[in-house]
Amino acid sequence: MKRRTFIKSASGLFLPLAFPAVSSAVQITNKVIHVTTCKVNTLRVPAVSHAGLNTNLVAYWRMEENNLQLRIDATGNGNDLSYDQAVAASGGGVCANCTGSAGGTLSLSASGSGSFFGNIQPGDSFTVQAWLNFVAIPASGYHGVVSSWDSSTIAYFVWFQNPNPGKLYYTVSNAAGVQQTDRLIVTSPATATWHHLIFGYDATNTQTFFQWNNGARSTFSCTGIYKSAGTSDFRLMAYGGDNGPPNMTVDEVGWWRRVLTTDEVTALYGGGSGLCWPFT
Repeated sequence: MKRRTFIKSASGLFLPLAFPAVSSAVQITNKVIHVTTCKVNTLRVPAVSHAGLNTNLVAYWRMEENNLQLRIDATGNGNDLSYDQAVAASGGGVCANCTGSAGGTLSLSASGSGSFFGNIQPGDSFTVQAWLNFVAIPASGYHGVVSSWDSSTIAYFVWFQNPNPGKLYYTVSNAAGVQQTDRLIVTSPATATWHHLIFGYDATNTQTFFQWNNGARSTFSCTGIYKSAGTSDFRLMAYGGDNGPPNMTVDEVGWWRRVLTTDEVTALYGGGSGLCWPFT
């Protein structure tokens, strides 16, 4: 076995003769260790742009107008929404302010020259986004959350049903006007919490779909979505013949004439904090 030779340092420590070279960042002298620090440059990560979400965005309502009977389409396409009464926006929205029914008779329907809701073709792909915050979950009665319908037939409903208190359903009619099976979205959603709802129709795969709080996408076969021969209304917090709107607020509602990918939905969900228009 090879013996190692040690020498006694001025400090009284015994060090091996072949002591390895010390990094230039550390200098050892008598009883003092000097450490040289280095400046670390901060890594700057550029902001991620989601401008692609503006592709085929037909209407987007930030729901922030105060004391007006209109909610303006931020895209400039003229698809403004009108109230049946003047209601002020309230604070605490997903991105800034929001609009609420507060248990009143608040409803919105399409208005303006840019209105497209009556022109949805049965085979058109589309996606709707809405952020929903429930003050209280209705214990009985029919309460519309988001809907498109004429005087006799629905195109689609998101609603609380009277026979099943507390359960939020998604219902569509196919291109022939035949109502499809009601699909349960969630039972008794948490109150005082913002929930992200996505739903729509995928013409390529002939199926309707929804997502709740960025969960797995639920899909169901459907041959088109009903289009009225006359005028269809797009409504928030209402539908015809219901028992009044849910006690809730709504924010950041968008309507795309295409299917959003699950990655795009994840971006819009933003970890529960939301990604709001103009998505940059």
